[in-house]
Amino acid sequence: MTDGFAAAQDYVLVGVPHAKSLSHSAKDVTVPPEGHLHCGCNIDVVLLDFFFWKTWTLNGVVGATTVTESLQGDLFSPRHRAFIAKAFIEATGLTVDDLYSSDIGTFDYERAVAFRQLEAILRKINNINAIVGSPMLGLTPIQDDAMVIKM
Repeated sequence: MTDGFAAAQDYVLVGVPHAKSLSHSAKDVTVPPEGHLHCGCNIDVVLLDFFFWKTWTLNGVVGATTVTESLQGDLFSPRHRAFIAKAFIEATGLTVDDLYSSDIGTFDYERAVAFRQLEAILRKINNINAIVGSPMLGLTPIQDDAMVIKM
């Protein structure tokens, strides 16, 4: 299998876990494996890539001007896309379902995503605590709009 960027023999894992399942006619309908697109790519990985492409920006100063650029026409190979998605999920604890929302860019969105990330971090800590016999941590409301981490 090739990802269009590197020859198939260069890598065993190219970021496309399944072969293409394309239909050639209305009678010859093929259905991709669950959670995958017809190209063989994992849907969640593709949606993360699209989210990054639409939302990530880079800021810098060029001369006396501040410049902001998006990924624009940059493309990740399927292999790089899989690595970036895995690193993002492992580092943040967030998934596609945590990120896609109609209120993106608002305070409520940022707050909701931050709480989802905090919950993911607490799950990770509690999994480790269970192994070593330490107390579990949880979020406890302390007033109308505030939370505290308690054992």
